[in-house]
Amino acid sequence: MNNDNQINDGGPAFPTLDGRDGPNGPEYFSHDGMSLRDWFAGNCPLERPHGWDDAEFHEAEPTPPKSPEYSFSANNGIPNFPEGDPRHAEVKQYLFDQKKYEQDRRSWVIRKELYLDVAWRFAYADAMLAARKEPTDDATNE
Repeated sequence: MNNDNQINDGGPAFPTLDGRDGPNGPEYFSHDGMSLRDWFAGNCPLERPHGWDDAEFHEAEPTPPKSPEYSFSANNGIPNFPEGDPRHAEVKQYLFDQKKYEQDRRSWVIRKELYLDVAWRFAYADAMLAARKEPTDDATNE
């Protein structure tokens, strides 16, 4: 059955045929191994071409916390206001939220880069498989 949504994996890259003695004579087993698409993806150039951005990363970038409306300073996470001042708690919460935002943003950047790296690898593999189907000038038709 042909499924139009099925990804062309190019078939097995390194199929093997193993045999062993069975009760009724030799038995043979085929092992497809990885697909040709997987092999191309694993062996594509490591760096994405400059400006390559065909893949869309669908995860929203974290938003920074809203800074207090007044100026403040902090030393090692301790705001410059006395503990009883309501601004002390607000600034302390802001500093905590800012640190979490910075961690989340670093994680988001890494996930985005990994996503684009994987998308690039499989776009490369798909292009290699497509190129195998295109006739070349030196191809002979029998």
